[in-house]
Amino acid sequence: MFSISTKSLFNLVLQKVIQSIKMVPSCIKIGKEQLNILAYADDIALIGKNKTEIHCTSCSLIHIK
Repeated sequence: MFSISTKSLFNLVLQKVIQSIKMVPSCIKIGKEQLNILAYADDIALIGKNKTEIHCTSCSLIHIK
């Protein structure tokens, strides 16, 4: 029987969320990097130039498959 831990399942889902958010065009540029999400452990911070960009990024979470 296949068994997966809750921690592993959480990491798999979080990875999918992070990859999907990186595809959203709104972001800020820091050096050569363009960022719209920061994630560490179970914390996620969405980044944008203004509230509208952050709102659009958060709305894109609804459409992740």
